[in-house]
Amino acid sequence: MRAALLVETALRVFVVEDSALIRRRIIDNVQSMGGFDVVGFAESEDEAIEAIKKLHPDVVVTDIRLKEGNGIAVVRNIRADEMTPQPKIFVLTNFAYPEYQVQCSLAGADAFFDKSSEYDSFLTAPSSDHVSLALTRCRRFPLAALSQNFSDQQNIRQAGDWHAVCVIFAR
Repeated sequence: MRAALLVETALRVFVVEDSALIRRRIIDNVQSMGGFDVVGFAESEDEAIEAIKKLHPDVVVTDIRLKEGNGIAVVRNIRADEMTPQPKIFVLTNFAYPEYQVQCSLAGADAFFDKSSEYDSFLTAPSSDHVSLALTRCRRFPLAALSQNFSDQQNIRQAGDWHAVCVIFAR
């Protein structure tokens, strides 16, 4: 019997948040969960779009209101770009109005969270409407390390010379 060794790498996260205090909290919380590497941050729409296109993170966490521009435009711009693979995009805002939630969804956001009432859900608790960072564990493995024995091919997506293996936990 032969066993395959899979070398796990951290998921790359980019944070778009204009408040230094909140940004630090998000970065510290995400990094403390393990398996995530915050590769950068931005405070404005243009700065975020430029950095995301350059860094190709796996996950983007954005606020709606920014110093210049807004997070909905960031989501729309990233989704319109032909960058592959597309990152998961999570909107985390104090402006959790239903109309913003609809706009974010139409722009292509993967999930929408209210900072004041759903911050813990953003980090840890799955629900039928949200995919949480903590329990959506997408891991990147070198292509050569992947075994041919995966039974669920839907959980494997090509990303250049890497594959991502995603397991979604649900209640």
